[in-house]
Amino acid sequence: MGLRRSLRPPGGRPRAGGHGRLDAAGHARPLRAALPVCLRALAQQLLGQHEAAAQRYAQALLMDATNAGCILRLGECMEATGNPQEAEDLSLLHTAQLPEPGIPPVRAHAQAHLASVSGGSA
Repeated sequence: MGLRRSLRPPGGRPRAGGHGRLDAAGHARPLRAALPVCLRALAQQLLGQHEAAAQRYAQALLMDATNAGCILRLGECMEATGNPQEAEDLSLLHTAQLPEPGIPPVRAHAQAHLASVSGGSA
């Protein structure tokens, strides 16, 4: 089973994992449960442990499927481990998750990452 499939729990809906609540659209919104997992993943990514970091980011996304930072970093890990299509898909998802107009430096970084993994077609 690919990493993308592992992001979706049975039934296809994000789980709150007992640590959150549902927003108005019915999506899981954990209070802060995903933060320690994301930070651990970031540490692994910075150490060059991209596969382990990708697994942690995927775990964090099961807790909060709308965490744009985890989505972007997971895409970076996918690129680093030789999965350019997964990286491009995640970059597109990340860009779509950012609020309009978003935080300009974050949006610029996301668009630059998408351009790098899609061969400049973003």
